[in-house]
Amino acid sequence: MRVFYHLRQNYRQWQFDAARYPPDGVEVLIPPGIVLDVDYNDKNFSHTASGAALPKKKPSLLDRAKPFLNEPLKYNPLLINYRGVAELNANPLRENFPNEPQTHRGRLFVKSDRTSDVDADISYLYSGIVKNPKTPYVAEVENPTALTYFSPIALYNPLVKSEIAKVILSPKTIRILCLSEACKISMLKVFGQAIGEKLEVMYPVVPDLHLQTTDSGQPRFLFASLNCYLKGGREIILAAKRLKGKFSLTMVTDLPPELAPDAKKLGIGLKEYRYFNRMGFLNSIPDYDVILHPTFMDCFGLAPFECVCGGLAGIASGLYALPEFIQHGRNGWNIPAPMDYFKDSLPNLKYWFMSPEKYADYVKKREFPHVVDKLVEYMQYYIDNPGELKKHKEYSRKLAKEKFSLEVRNKKLLKIFEEGLGLA
Repeated sequence: MRVFYHLRQNYRQWQFDAARYPPDGVEVLIPPGIVLDVDYNDKNFSHTASGAALPKKKPSLLDRAKPFLNEPLKYNPLLINYRGVAELNANPLRENFPNEPQTHRGRLFVKSDRTSDVDADISYLYSGIVKNPKTPYVAEVENPTALTYFSPIALYNPLVKSEIAKVILSPKTIRILCLSEACKISMLKVFGQAIGEKLEVMYPVVPDLHLQTTDSGQPRFLFASLNCYLKGGREIILAAKRLKGKFSLTMVTDLPPELAPDAKKLGIGLKEYRYFNRMGFLNSIPDYDVILHPTFMDCFGLAPFECVCGGLAGIASGLYALPEFIQHGRNGWNIPAPMDYFKDSLPNLKYWFMSPEKYADYVKKREFPHVVDKLVEYMQYYIDNPGELKKHKEYSRKLAKEKFSLEVRNKKLLKIFEEGLGLA
């Protein structure tokens, strides 16, 4: 069975992992210029915990273009506007929209058929669907806005919703792979119950982490996120000031200068997130006990998901997909979401229209004492109850094995492929 994975150089590493760790019997095909066999421990090339590969030295424009210049790009993204007018992007060096303004509100993004020159049985897409494809396909989606180029307002346009639903219900759309139950609920709310049979929950790929847990005799808390303010890093520092007893706290982030004095005074271990080796991150998971993720915006949360798969307990916002793998009272605690980034399972337009920079500034100018109070409560609970922390970590390992493992994912995915080809 030949499966063509529609990868791009700027995709995140867990998206590449879907092609690196396919089901048994699947032959992987990838676009020209894409490299799957990466040495994660190469000192000249490092990876963020859940982000794309980043060279330690910023590459030139020519270096970034090289993957596209090795072979001519024979396929183009397809853009359809409200009236169903198709526009083609013929410039392979621009991502998707060469002549469009930077805001693509009200646009419906549908990938073109990239398999016209590829002899594949099935295509595996990321955040896009195909109209009139050559081969049947599955598409991985983290929330419904992925199908409108992350423009939430398009989801409220009846014409756009109808067009997308038609494509989803077409025979060659085998499945939409929702990265969470929350995503599936959102998809049903937006596009209707009729697409239900086309939806399958498929959690992201995390390499099986057969790691030996270590024990330091005190809780070891970890925060790992690129955007300190948006992901609750400031609130974690404020909470740490009020904790009693022995504990350690490590923050893998790009810490804003104004937060550095308090972090230093508290003895918080600091590591820069942007150039943190990904496999180094995964292999360091046993050095911690609890992942902290009191985020203000997320539709999944890859770093905490990876940590749960590695056997950590968690304290996180109860936002969108997070409660699915950090389950309140079982392997961690959920803090009521500081702001309704998603409201009734749908994007809250009040916040989604802000750029990440503006949203971070919005958060920075406000105080969230209830978040700090809950962090203190739950972190202190783990400090005072090491036996409960041990139980929560054991439940995370149980979840990882029974629900999130690569074996479980690939078994389900292979069945979907076989059904799509009429082999099941």
